[in-house]
Amino acid sequence: MSRQEETINEIINMIAELNNNIYESCGEVENLYTMIEYSTDGYSEYITFGGHHIWSDCDDERPYDDDDNQEPLKDFIKREINSIAKTIGKVKL
Repeated sequence: MSRQEETINEIINMIAELNNNIYESCGEVENLYTMIEYSTDGYSEYITFGGHHIWSDCDDERPYDDDDNQEPLKDFIKREINSIAKTIGKVKL
């Protein structure tokens, strides 16, 4: 298995874990689209949440620390989802 295949498998496993966490905390809610999804066009990888683009490998916005280590992808995804959820929670009509 190539390193790229290992990375893709790690991303898919991370998404499965996070989707399971969403299901465990929210339950099955009819008409609520809250799943995290992974897709690729063969060149780049993408992660979306509820139809919102939150990460791609070609436009990776994760910050670096003082030691030049990039934020773990899982932490970044969780932070982005929490930000989206917070914003949606403020919407009033």
